[in-house]
Amino acid sequence: PRASYDTMRLFEDKLFLVPWTCVIFDEVHRLKNHKGLSNPKEYKPLGPKKQTMPLFCKQIPVAVKIGMTGTLVQNNYDELWTIMEILCPGALGMEGRKEFKEYYSLPIKKGKQRSATHEEIYMMDKREKELRAITRQCCLRREKSVIADQLPRKKDHIVFCRMADVQIAAYKRLLEMPEFVLIRRGKEPCDCGKGKNRRSCCYKSVETPIISNNQRHRTNGYPCDRCPSCAQFPCLNLLTKVANHVELLQVEHGDHGNEHELKQKLEIARAAFGEDLQAVGYAR
Repeated sequence: PRASYDTMRLFEDKLFLVPWTCVIFDEVHRLKNHKGLSNPKEYKPLGPKKQTMPLFCKQIPVAVKIGMTGTLVQNNYDELWTIMEILCPGALGMEGRKEFKEYYSLPIKKGKQRSATHEEIYMMDKREKELRAITRQCCLRREKSVIADQLPRKKDHIVFCRMADVQIAAYKRLLEMPEFVLIRRGKEPCDCGKGKNRRSCCYKSVETPIISNNQRHRTNGYPCDRCPSCAQFPCLNLLTKVANHVELLQVEHGDHGNEHELKQKLEIARAAFGEDLQAVGYAR
């Protein structure tokens, strides 16, 4: 029988009464949260929704458990410990996550830092080899190269879609916003005559920034150390939204966020849509 993780929770009392021979967990990385295994003593097999999903899966009475995933470790090694504890309890030779973290996670993390000493790098290599030796006994890695001859050839079809007139108009309006002008003309000679370009001289920020209106601008009114570069990605993000769909810039009554964020979205939307506010169905 097949069941999703959510369905398992609905029938957990019945699952524990079945004499399973083998249980296969697809997308086992969904059970990676170590906090789900923190209180095993509080586990109640017949109490619906009394335990977390990782703990529930660990306690299923079955001799063989198999986990399938394309990303065994997504963020840190604590996730590996959690998954191994569910599928192969005790295989890592650690009494708990704390011991695993001190022996494996921290040395490996320190050794990967740019400021790592030779001793820390040596310890990282040693712990990684030890960990690979253990996981190799429990994990079967199947790389794409094994089935490369069975896969169809990749074909890319690039389709150019012309933007609608309202999108083009919004795009052009954004380019005329002070912060966009600041970036576009950043490499031009500054008109003060000092021989520097605008972005390094008198045009680091606009008087009332909207797009890059971060905390530093709001507190003291002066440009931050990275101005105007700090506005580049936010500006590019806005242009991308307009090119994809104008609704991505709309602000509805049900939008959540603090007062400043909502005000910022409204100002950007008004600047982009201009006289086309009604045409795009803007509610305000």
